[in-house]
Amino acid sequence: MNDEIKVYRDVLEKEQFDKIYQHITDKNFWWRSSSVVADEEYNDSLHSKYNIQFVHTALQKNGVVDPDFLNLIEPIMDFLKIRSPMRVKVNLVCRTDEILIHGFHEDLTKEKSWNGECKSAVFYLNDCDGYTIFKESGMKVKSESNKVVVFPVELEHSGTTCTDKSIRLAINFVYF
Repeated sequence: MNDEIKVYRDVLEKEQFDKIYQHITDKNFWWRSSSVVADEEYNDSLHSKYNIQFVHTALQKNGVVDPDFLNLIEPIMDFLKIRSPMRVKVNLVCRTDEILIHGFHEDLTKEKSWNGECKSAVFYLNDCDGYTIFKESGMKVKSESNKVVVFPVELEHSGTTCTDKSIRLAINFVYF
């Protein structure tokens, strides 16, 4: 199963990465609050009080939300060889005192993944001790800036919080 998970480092040139990072961390970049996972996926009250993240949606199934941002991240989409993006969003998760695993989920089920052709990718925007974990293998991919992990869309995975920085930032892609 680990051979289905691909990790790439130094995806963008420094100037490209810096431009994207500065745009996302600008005070005028808009965010909305959202649950990290469905409340019923948390089985204790400790975790449920941390079930919040801030999201910037660039593209979702009913259309483009932020075309300027999609243009800005085109170098990432080119690297991933995205033919048809289905969802693109930036997640901002706040620091916690201990690392919390949000809850395992599939981005799309096997039945909806068009025979496994649909992929998920997480592009990390900052270095921190948070990570993406895969349920079946237990593999952890640490959040390191300018790194991306690519995997089958139906693979169960979870993001985490971090403890060593104030936030954890990543761009999530679901695509062909």
